[in-house]
Amino acid sequence: MGLILCTQKDEALARYAMDGLRNKLLVREYLTASPAESELAFEVNRARAVLVRHVEARRMARRK
Repeated sequence: MGLILCTQKDEALARYAMDGLRNKLLVREYLTASPAESELAFEVNRARAVLVRHVEARRMARRK
């Protein structure tokens, strides 16, 4: 079973990420029990905030 957490549906991106890989099993973190929905939502929002800050910092650096 695989679980990909996304903030927006982008099937093409998910397929692209796996394209050309012989081993389709990729594990960043293995859990024996699924976390609560609220925990998943918190982690998605936290990751989104980190990404937004990173993108904004890169944009500001390019303007200089």
